[in-house]
Amino acid sequence: MAVLSVAEAQNNVGTVLTDFSLIESVINGSRELTAVLKSPIVKRDQKGRILQEIFKGKVSAQTLSLLEILSRKGREAYIDDVARELRSLIDEKNGLVTVEVRSAVNLDAIQSEDLRQKLETYTAKKIRINFSIDKELIGGLSVQIGDTVIDGSVKHKLEQLREQFTADILN
Repeated sequence: MAVLSVAEAQNNVGTVLTDFSLIESVINGSRELTAVLKSPIVKRDQKGRILQEIFKGKVSAQTLSLLEILSRKGREAYIDDVARELRSLIDEKNGLVTVEVRSAVNLDAIQSEDLRQKLETYTAKKIRINFSIDKELIGGLSVQIGDTVIDGSVKHKLEQLREQFTADILN
């Protein structure tokens, strides 16, 4: 991604990452802004002016310039995708993996740290864990690392038992 290459050359990867985190949170936090950016009715130059108005003085000149280019090229609806991909590339470069963990109940600090250590051993990388609660799991947890899902939930085990019983009855 060219953004990352330029940011690395100018030694301001952290600034650009912070800028895009802000941009992503502002866009995702406003349904109206999201609708305007995705609207085929609103002209590109208007979208560019809106972005400039919102982010001028809040993000670096380099990031503001990139927003202008994206707007000029009609790609403003993909700004949050650019932010996500940029974060992903930087994480990959730094050997960091984002892991999504869903559990039926809140994990305490000891359980969270134990899970973190086990996942770091499993992936052989540093990890960032995003925890969420999913009462439908009944118990246990489900871990997603990239495209891989490790499902140790009670719900999943019950589904496996049901499938096994169904298969046994049909045979």
